[in-house]
Amino acid sequence: MFEPEVFYQTFLEMSKKPLWAGFAPLETPLLVWEGTRTYAFGHPNPPAPFEPEWDWHVMDGRAETIIGNSTGTLEFLPAATVMAQGLDNHTAAALAIHEAFHVYQGMQYPRWSANELEVFDYPMLDIDLLAMRRLETRALSRAIAQQDLGWVRAALKARASRFAKLEERHKRFERELERLEGSAYFVEARAKEESFELSEEDFAPEQIRFRAYRTGRAWLELLTRFAPQALKELNNEYPDNLLKPIAKTAPERPLTFSILEFERERARQDIETLKANREALRAEFFDGFGFLLEIKSQTPLQPQGFDPMNMQALEQGEVLHNRYLRLGDQLGSLEVLDAPSLTFGAANPMHINQVYVKLANAPSVNRTGDLQVQHEHFKLVWKQAKLELLDRAMRITLS
Repeated sequence: MFEPEVFYQTFLEMSKKPLWAGFAPLETPLLVWEGTRTYAFGHPNPPAPFEPEWDWHVMDGRAETIIGNSTGTLEFLPAATVMAQGLDNHTAAALAIHEAFHVYQGMQYPRWSANELEVFDYPMLDIDLLAMRRLETRALSRAIAQQDLGWVRAALKARASRFAKLEERHKRFERELERLEGSAYFVEARAKEESFELSEEDFAPEQIRFRAYRTGRAWLELLTRFAPQALKELNNEYPDNLLKPIAKTAPERPLTFSILEFERERARQDIETLKANREALRAEFFDGFGFLLEIKSQTPLQPQGFDPMNMQALEQGEVLHNRYLRLGDQLGSLEVLDAPSLTFGAANPMHINQVYVKLANAPSVNRTGDLQVQHEHFKLVWKQAKLELLDRAMRITLS
C-alpha cells in the first residue's frame, strides 16, 4: 500500500547513498500515481488541480504526463513518473530513483539514446545468433560470479563473434540500451543495496530489452570492480568497450564446442516456442472482447509514444501493445492506456495502417466538429474521419 510519508522518507534516505558521481535525486521532481491520486514531490509550483498537502502536492486522478514508469514534464520542468499501484513503498522509492536518474541522464548525457524502433526487425528468429548470445551471457555470468577478468575476456570474445553477424544499427541498439537502462538499473540497485547475480540461462529470444538491463548492469559492475577510472569515459564510449584494454591481458577462459551445440539446440526449441506464442497471442486478442475498435488510416501513421517493456512484435508487420500506444499526425491523435491494442503496418510495422483496440464496453462519441471518441482507456480526436457502428464494435476510417 502506498503511503506518501513512508515513500518519501525512504526516497530521501536512498538519495543520501553514493549512487552515481554528480547525480542528486532530490533535484528531480517526482510524480507518483497510486491508482486514485497523483502525488507531486519536490516540485516548486505544481499547477491546479494540484493542492498542497503536508510537504507535497496532490490531485485526484492521474496527471496526464504520467503514462508509465518513465519521465515527463510538469509546468515545463522534467520529472520522474512512477506508477505505484501494487508496489510497496521501498520498491516504489527505488523505482523513483531509477526514473530520476533517467532525467539526470537527459541533462548530463544527452547522447545516451536508444532507437526503440530497431526491436521490430531485430533478428530474434536466428538460431545461431541466439545460441551465440547465450554463450556470451554464460561467460558474463561467470565473470560476475567469480570476479574474473578471464571470463570478461571470454564474454567480449563471444560478443565480438555475435556482433560480426549483426547489422550495425542492431549492435548500436543493444549497446545504447545497456548504457541507458543498465546504468539506471545499476543506480536503482545501489539505492536498494541489492547484490547482483546474472543467470547463465540468458533470456527468451524476444527479451532484448529486458536482457539489456541485466547485461548493462553487469558491464558496469565489472567496470566498477576492474577499471573504475574508466567510468568517466561513459559519455563517449560503451561499457563493454571500456573493459577491452584490461581484459585482453587476462588468461582466456574457453567455452567448449559441446556448450555451443547445447545452446544451438535450446535456441531452436525456444524460437519454435516463440513462433507458437505469437500465433496464440494474436488468436487470444480476437477471442472474446466487450467492445472492439477498428481504426483504418489511408495514410500510414507513426507512433508518437509506446511502452517498449509491454509490447510484442508478431508476424507480418503486427505489433501487440499491452499497455500504452499513441498515434497521430496533423489531423489528430489517438491514445490507448491500460488496454490491449494490435497495430498492423503492411510494409513496415511502424508505418501503421490499421489498429484494433479491445475495450470492456462502448466508448462515448461526439461528432460535433472533429470526431471525438472517449473512454476510460482510449481517446481519439480527429478531423476528416468517418465512423460506423457495428455489433459490439466500431469502425473508424481516417482520411
